Amino acid sequence: YVLRKKKIYSMLSNFRFCNQFFKNFSFVRYYSQNNLNRNKTIYAVLKPYLDFDERLENLEKLEKGIKLRGLDINLSSLITKWKHYKNLKDDIKKLEKERVRIADELMQIKASADAEKIRSLKFSGINIREDLKKLKIVLSQLEE
Repeated sequence: YVLRKKKIYSMLSNFRFCNQFFKNFSFVRYYSQNNLNRNKTIYAVLKPYLDFDERLENLEKLEKGIKLRGLDINLSSLITKWKHYKNLKDDIKKLEKERVRIADELMQIKASADAEKIRSLKFSGINIREDLKKLKIVLSQLEE
């Protein structure tokens, strides 16, 4: 818990000795909510929202805006990268849905105890999990 000095003073104000004692010592440490655990520092990454689909609908207007700003942007490269990013996100969503479906099917089959089907579903679940890890690594590299 993050405690403030004022909070401590108000809690201990009834006790004269404690109040005098704590006024002389500054022992309260202030932590950021993101840095409570010193071993792991969590960074909040701000991601600006830009609706690429809407922007890429009117290519002439976008190209004109790029030229007016004097930017050196290859629009065709940007479009292919955006399509690749969207396809990657769609693939991840499909794999996550498939993983959930397999997990549900495994829970239903465990009652019937069909060993061969359980083994094949577990194997496909492991493959999907590995594919998801690989795709998420690629996605995080693209987002950087």
